[in-house]
Amino acid sequence: MTPIEKIIKARQLLVLDYFFFGSLVLKLKVIEDGPHCKANNWKGWTDGKYLAFDPEWAAEETMPKLIGFCAHEALHPAFKHTLRRGNRIPRLYYMAGDYVINPILIKAGFELPGNPLLNWDWFGKTTDEIYDILLQQIVEELEKRQKEKNSSGDQDKNQDEDQGKNKDQDEDQDEDQDEDQDEDEDKDQGENQDQDEDKDEDQKNQKDQKNQENQKDQTSTPPTTKDILNQIIDDLDFDDFGGIEETKNEDGSQLSQAEKEQMEQDWNVSTLQAEQLQKQCGNLPLGLERLVEELKHPPLDPAEVFQEFMAQIAKNDYSWTQPNRRYIQKGIYFPDLRSEELLRGMFFLDTSGSVDEKELGIMESWLDRVLETFDAEITVLYCDSEIQGEPEIFTRADLPLKLHPMGGGGTDFRPPFEYVEEHDLQPDFAVYMTDLWCSQFPNNEPDYPVIWIWVKKERFVNYKQDPPFGDVVEMEVEE
Repeated sequence: MTPIEKIIKARQLLVLDYFFFGSLVLKLKVIEDGPHCKANNWKGWTDGKYLAFDPEWAAEETMPKLIGFCAHEALHPAFKHTLRRGNRIPRLYYMAGDYVINPILIKAGFELPGNPLLNWDWFGKTTDEIYDILLQQIVEELEKRQKEKNSSGDQDKNQDEDQGKNKDQDEDQDEDQDEDQDEDEDKDQGENQDQDEDKDEDQKNQKDQKNQENQKDQTSTPPTTKDILNQIIDDLDFDDFGGIEETKNEDGSQLSQAEKEQMEQDWNVSTLQAEQLQKQCGNLPLGLERLVEELKHPPLDPAEVFQEFMAQIAKNDYSWTQPNRRYIQKGIYFPDLRSEELLRGMFFLDTSGSVDEKELGIMESWLDRVLETFDAEITVLYCDSEIQGEPEIFTRADLPLKLHPMGGGGTDFRPPFEYVEEHDLQPDFAVYMTDLWCSQFPNNEPDYPVIWIWVKKERFVNYKQDPPFGDVVEMEVEE
């Protein structure tokens, strides 16, 4: 049986014995790819389109482990690992994916090749959560090595200073000995002059060689961040037996956003169909419930949640006096979502150093939508660890808006709420846009509804603090 025949056989057995995994793996086209696998020390890889493998490895591997390999690779695109990496470190993100997938397969009874990544303490965590843990481990290891390097550098410096002192002492001793030498010694020295010259020449050659080595070290290309990270990962004994490649077009170009969304939708449909097949013959393998549940009840778009929040705040939701212009050209009269009573709202914008112009630009566009939809007066406060600048007040007449944020320091969530209380503003609502990297919240819950727009960044996600009141809307921002 040839290697590709063995993989196809493994895939057939997977379909017969495990309906969920088998129906997913049939979406992948099987191909041989020995060179790419060997170059990356993989047994195989997937990009959501292909199931590639090293034929030399497959020829020697047992059938149960080939079945496990097929199931493993099929789960990566089902979990969107080939589409959602973004700017994260590739190898680290894909390893996080393995930590999600491998325990599910082990519990389902599969055998996996090699030494698969397993940590039962992380069972049930998401890929993003595990990635953050791995990244923190890498950062700690990097800091540890830097401290060791600095300590070693200090020791080398002290050693060089000691050697310099010893050299000065030796030179002083040599001068004293030269003064005490008599004429007979001068004669002997003359006889040994040739030997001394040879010795000096050898020392000079050794010094020149050492200087050349130092110059070579100084002019050599320093290791890149990627090199350092990969070296640390190797030293920590991570074993990622199956690779993942980002999904691309056939010509190698990047997928457009629309193409990514279509690819995700295709895999969502296939995963839900696989779940229905599995239900006919048994329960869904443990660990996949969260994946299927998210597909059945996808997270809401933060802008839509925000708009719904505003609609609930409005005193009178719909107005027939101003029909919705989106449909009026078609001869259909729908009420426009406009409040007939003036809404007074507060927008608190976190302008600490961890929130940048991109997030503020998003908030600016949301404010535009509020004023387009509702007859409202919005007071904007900029705050890092304290209120920065003067409040800005906007109405529909100010569209399109242009915010003028100030700040860049630390973070404290209390000053904006204190400002509202001190000035007796009595708003209908308050919105706080922040990365939630702070634990300084007001002691008392305000008497007006509050919604927190959490600017979710992967590198800060471990620092998030949950507010003691109000609703939190997650707004993931690609870094």
